[in-house]
Amino acid sequence: MSYGGTLRVLPRGTGMVPVYEVQGQIRRFHGWKHDAALGVSVVNPTTGTRILSGGFRKLRATSEADVITVPNTVEYRRHLKDGDLWPADEATAREVGVPFDPTFGGEHSLAPAPTPRAGG
Repeated sequence: MSYGGTLRVLPRGTGMVPVYEVQGQIRRFHGWKHDAALGVSVVNPTTGTRILSGGFRKLRATSEADVITVPNTVEYRRHLKDGDLWPADEATAREVGVPFDPTFGGEHSLAPAPTPRAGG
């Protein structure tokens, strides 16, 4: 279900929120990047070669360009309410009904956007 519009979010804690818009492809998570150098060493039973299993590392937001824009759907609203995502601005927090923390619990060093003045 879509509420219309978009939400601006950042990854929070260890929550791995799927990119719901991408289906039938390799699994992706908002704010996480796959790193083939991470993980445990495993042996391919067919070839006998040893490889790393890979893993994900969390990205840290340091600029406005790192803010993730997602559709305003029930899935993303639930992740915000459950604490898997930070609302990246007051408008998103207000839309979903969660508190806005401009410091993002110290996880991201994103400078807060200026609050628009009433009346222009």
